[in-house]
Amino acid sequence: MSDLKAVCDSIIANPAYRPANGKTHCNAGALEAALEFDCHEFDVPEGAEPMMADEMYEVMEKNESGRWMKVDGDQFAANALNNRLGYAALPSYRLHEAHGHIATGYPASDKRGGVNGDGQLGMEWSGSLQKDVPYVANVGKTDCEEKVSQAFPPIDGEPDYFIFS
Repeated sequence: MSDLKAVCDSIIANPAYRPANGKTHCNAGALEAALEFDCHEFDVPEGAEPMMADEMYEVMEKNESGRWMKVDGDQFAANALNNRLGYAALPSYRLHEAHGHIATGYPASDKRGGVNGDGQLGMEWSGSLQKDVPYVANVGKTDCEEKVSQAFPPIDGEPDYFIFS
């Protein structure tokens, strides 16, 4: 099995995923992580364009394979700390943008939630959401590990969390 932290660090360091000409590549980063964990839920026929974030969100939300589970932020963070694949995602209609956004769960073992840092491991307090939130490997306007409240606009609410089994 792949090492989730190493996969995430590699994805956010990949220069091919840097934003350019107004385009971001969250779907490419999510697909790379999926393939590293033998998840073929986002595969498309040869020669077809890769799925966009909205299509990936739909696959997870519909869960036709029975391999996705929608969870809360606590479960999402614990899943990442256990070296398991998961995504935070918002569709375009909730972002009020042309495209959705997806980010791979990041095992932030050096972070601890709570206002005083005495909360759950893998979480950190978000002043904008007024709660502990998990970390993601964000490929988008910024390419880095960050709290979901930084990777997704807090005004649109917390993203949905999905774990793959």
